Amino acid sequence: MIIVFGAISMNLSMEVESFPENKSCVLGDNYVSEAGGKAVNQAMAATRSGGKVALVGKIGSDEEGHIIIDNIRKHGVLTSGIGKSEEKQTSSMISIRDKDGNSYSFYVEGANGEIEANQVPDEILKKGNLLMLQMDISMEENTKLIERAANNGCQVMLNLSPYKTVSGGLLKLLDYLIINSSDLDMLSEAAGGEGKLDPLEVAKTLSKEGNLDCIITMGKEGALCVTKKGEIWKSKALEFDEIIDHAGASDVFCGTLASSLHAGKPFLRAFKRAVVAASMTCMGHGGISSFPYRDDVNTLINELEDPVKL
Repeated sequence: MIIVFGAISMNLSMEVESFPENKSCVLGDNYVSEAGGKAVNQAMAATRSGGKVALVGKIGSDEEGHIIIDNIRKHGVLTSGIGKSEEKQTSSMISIRDKDGNSYSFYVEGANGEIEANQVPDEILKKGNLLMLQMDISMEENTKLIERAANNGCQVMLNLSPYKTVSGGLLKLLDYLIINSSDLDMLSEAAGGEGKLDPLEVAKTLSKEGNLDCIITMGKEGALCVTKKGEIWKSKALEFDEIIDHAGASDVFCGTLASSLHAGKPFLRAFKRAVVAASMTCMGHGGISSFPYRDDVNTLINELEDPVKL
């Protein structure tokens, strides 16, 4: 089983010609309302890739929360680990994008602020299972759960997004660390540096420090990985005539990688499948509706060259 622990929200996405000025009102072209949050996205991606997935998080006792649970349950995600807050509403995210691709996002934490590591029972944190986490909830709760999982022999995959500082001790408890290229600038700022960091050097450093497989996703340039053995692999992204929206692509990468590894696929095959799935996501208008299924990936997997050893 794959256990995904993290944020659950109701996302509202809207498109406008331009953003308002001087408190004026602008007319939107259309909007989409659907379940979201990095944990939901990664759970859905892993499920569509063929994995047995349990999502653990928190919603409010409201209609939005029920809609989210009903939706992801229909797609096969196990939801018994999702708790309900009696005081906080279900988290929400509002994203507005103009015709030039500029966007603003607004986030209400809501029930996500009450997620606790003890929602995950020890019985499922066992050898043969895989725990996935992200960084958009309490670092304290993430740490508690990672420590328990590692002590019980459960594999741990952490998506370091959005960026937060992680101690060397915690890195050593991880099996896989995934960083999105969009977060590298924040890594640079946290280190007091100027300019952009070299993704390969970041991966080398973190892989060695944590004795783990460190992966950097790099958008249209694909992804690279430094394994715990020190091997360096790079994969191109699939090329399409038009990229419509990259929203959710990094979450699809994480979910597909986790599902493929948990299914017993060799690492490089799982890595390639994750790149293909993430690339395919960019062909849609963002959100869960754009996430590919396992058979979709199978149809294009041979269109992409195998990862290259550097």
